[in-house]
Amino acid sequence: MRRAVEAFAEAVEGGAPVETIAELDLAVLAAILDATKSPVLGLFLNPVMRMVTDLPELKAAMYDAPETNVAGWRVLVAWLEADDKPPLDAVLDVLEQRDALTVKKVKKA
Repeated sequence: MRRAVEAFAEAVEGGAPVETIAELDLAVLAAILDATKSPVLGLFLNPVMRMVTDLPELKAAMYDAPETNVAGWRVLVAWLEADDKPPLDAVLDVLEQRDALTVKKVKKA
């Protein structure tokens, strides 16, 4: 998962096109699915991944400020790698704030 996040970060920092950024972001989700081997998570994430691919207005909103996506993924990776994990709520708060901004952008579109 860390490799997928860093590949995504490099694309963002290098100013890659939105299509490339979206593909690499979805690769992070695929890495999470591979790591967890969770069929329940797969049932949830597979439709989400399809929507990102199929809905241009969602993709535009999600990757309007892709450095925030990178920050969110890095927070999650740091939490996963921590020996003494803080409460998961702190990580989820960061991710929820990012998602709330995306929803606002989609509503404006």
